Amino acid sequence: NKRTDKYGGSFDKRMKFPTDILNGIKAAQPDLNVGFKFSAHEEFSGGVDIDLATRIAIHMASLGLVYLHVATTASTIEVMSRFPSVPPLYIPRNTLLPLAERIKQAVPDVPVIATGSITVPEEADRFIGAGQCDMVALGRTILADAHWARKAIADERIVPCIRCNVCYHQLWLGGPHDKMFTLIMLDRHGAGPMVPPSDDQDLAYLEGRTLGDLMAAEQRATAETLAGHGRPVRRMHLEALDEHNLGALLMHFMLESIITAGLIDVAPFDQPAVDDGKALARAYLAGEPHQ
Repeated sequence: NKRTDKYGGSFDKRMKFPTDILNGIKAAQPDLNVGFKFSAHEEFSGGVDIDLATRIAIHMASLGLVYLHVATTASTIEVMSRFPSVPPLYIPRNTLLPLAERIKQAVPDVPVIATGSITVPEEADRFIGAGQCDMVALGRTILADAHWARKAIADERIVPCIRCNVCYHQLWLGGPHDKMFTLIMLDRHGAGPMVPPSDDQDLAYLEGRTLGDLMAAEQRATAETLAGHGRPVRRMHLEALDEHNLGALLMHFMLESIITAGLIDVAPFDQPAVDDGKALARAYLAGEPHQ
């Protein structure tokens, strides 16, 4: 927030914006229960950190909110983060719980909602029971199984969210038209185990197919769907996933970065911050003694 008007500058002035909104809602709808969802971590320079987030939580709690919902502004799609907004499958579950716990400690009398790949009912129950939060919010988990809450109570099998983020396709297709997509593909036709026969007629189309066939069809369908919605797509096909092809792929992207830098007038080799490391590496390879 770099505003210089009544909504920028000091902490109190920056808090005036959400304060005015909340007070306006309460004036118009005095019987309406209102909560506040905010980022307790922002993955960019000058963004909110947990210390500032606790100050925000304390201020907003003093206004009579019904709950505080702790989220983040960060994505592993664009940058690796300790606290990604939508944690994918290669990030541990329950990633944002430490943030919610800190906020709960700061405002113990206000219900706090935690989020961040909370997919297992027993874990959610344990977090609430330990006082780390009061509620959990479910997003992709409900897309995977809309009956998650009922099944959790009845101890029935839940269809798990595997956090593949395929639902991000909706963002790519329905969101801003400002991206180009590179799909790196392997020919997987006929690879992997065969899909077992099923009595379910809805699955008859899979009979005689391998998991590799399924992967190949998904690759093709993803590319054609993106292109069909006017998204620029390029496909790179690898003959094999080995050191030769991976090396060639890395070299391609390095050359591409150099050419792109030249087109936008950026010096791609001007990296003084890493020159010391390069000089030492050359010295070690030349046999110079380590100091």
